[in-house]
Amino acid sequence: MQGFPLSRENAFTKKEIYDLLNTAISEKLPLRIDTNVGDQILSFKVFPYKILPNDLHSEDFLACYTIPIDSEHTKRDKGPASFVLSKLTLKTVRIHSRNPSPLCNTDIKALEEAIRVRGIEFLLDDVDDIDVYLTEAGKTLCMTKLAGRPKINILPTQNEYTIRCSTYQAKKYFAKFGKDAIILSPLSLRNEMIEFYKEAIEGYQNYSEE
Repeated sequence: MQGFPLSRENAFTKKEIYDLLNTAISEKLPLRIDTNVGDQILSFKVFPYKILPNDLHSEDFLACYTIPIDSEHTKRDKGPASFVLSKLTLKTVRIHSRNPSPLCNTDIKALEEAIRVRGIEFLLDDVDDIDVYLTEAGKTLCMTKLAGRPKINILPTQNEYTIRCSTYQAKKYFAKFGKDAIILSPLSLRNEMIEFYKEAIEGYQNYSEE
């Protein structure tokens, strides 16, 4: 039986969820999880693997494979996924079947590789090569802002980096850097960042105290 993960405060406040998930993991039972995806509530058949903390041990995640139950609403087939435990409730998680459905070794290896490359928080997102220019201040920010950081090795003599992560993760992380992180490619992400900052500027320019 898998014990409580390192972020123990979360574990004790959500004990029933942890107990349910640990039972499913140890007995290799598939789950059904209902979750918000955009503006829809989608249902997934879930093959649980492990409960793992993020890099900062601030949140725990269920690492798993999922299959959409209502395939009309998503193009995604079976693949690696993760669910943050703080968002799960006994109303949204339940045992799907009492028939064990263990993951095969190939699935486990693919899931562990996805966790290594993408990070436990971003398993649902496709990865891409992201080219980014960091100022010296940007490199310092990278070394201090650890939450959600893509895997990057900061070097004293280098300012341009190619990072392997999802565009969502890159946008979420580097949006906090302002002029100290410039996305070079892909062009679609670069344009998204330009629009993001344009909207922020417009917000400041159009704001007036009544």
